Amino acid sequence: MSSDEKPVAVPRSLAEDLRARDDASLTALLRSRPDLITPVPADLTQLATRAGTRASVVRALER
Repeated sequence: MSSDEKPVAVPRSLAEDLRARDDASLTALLRSRPDLITPVPADLTQLATRAGTRASVVRALER
């Protein structure tokens, strides 16, 4: 890395990663994972929690 390059900040959690995404990225995620929006989560923290559950991960892997 050269002296003028800044290190890329790595999200510390899935919720932090979701908060950093733009609308198009969130839309793509939710289109590919409709299980995450039923019922509609109250906020991105709840969405991240739901996405990290064992059942949600298994559904994603089965797709």
